[in-house]
Amino acid sequence: MWQQLARWSDPLVAVAVSSPKADDERRWSLAESSNPNVHLTSLYRDDGQTLLRLFNASRGAGATRLRLAPLIEGAELVELDGRVTEAVPMMSGGGGLNEISVSLPRFGVRTIRLRHA
Repeated sequence: MWQQLARWSDPLVAVAVSSPKADDERRWSLAESSNPNVHLTSLYRDDGQTLLRLFNASRGAGATRLRLAPLIEGAELVELDGRVTEAVPMMSGGGGLNEISVSLPRFGVRTIRLRHA
């Protein structure tokens, strides 16, 4: 149990990479929120998929569009116990990026499972 808690509680660690060869550096970002009140709080790899946790720091309900790297081919909202609640439709965001829309209640948390290509 404590190992699972440690995986979610440890802060994200930035790692330096060599200069991207693509002109558009946004293609190197895994996820970016369009709403400044919605924060990416944790990222965890599990069986070749990525679990992404979002937090709405706003006093009101909020929505965000997440711009996702081209290597992401699907997304699902999941509960804390891993149950899938719904598939999130993927839209083309231009520039090779994908986008999904997610709504969050005030001070709410959402977990999204990302499937890689």
